[in-house]
Amino acid sequence: QEFSSSGFPYFAAYLEKQLASSAGPFVGPKLTSSDIFVFVVIRNALALLKEKADEAIAAFPRLKALYEAVGAVPAIQNSPFLTQ
Repeated sequence: QEFSSSGFPYFAAYLEKQLASSAGPFVGPKLTSSDIFVFVVIRNALALLKEKADEAIAAFPRLKALYEAVGAVPAIQNSPFLTQ
């Protein structure tokens, strides 16, 4: 699916705007279920975008920071529900 027609830019722009008021990479001051939800949604969207994934997430630095921060949590990395 084409990146521009995937709906990802619209959805990511909305989340990027919401994250602008956050002091860190997470939605709030610490990791919450909201952050994990966003991580899973972004992870799945990027998987669908395949070779366009890096380009897609690079356009949204706050969202990328959240995605990377949540993905770096050991419990997330070792989750049996998130296979590579």
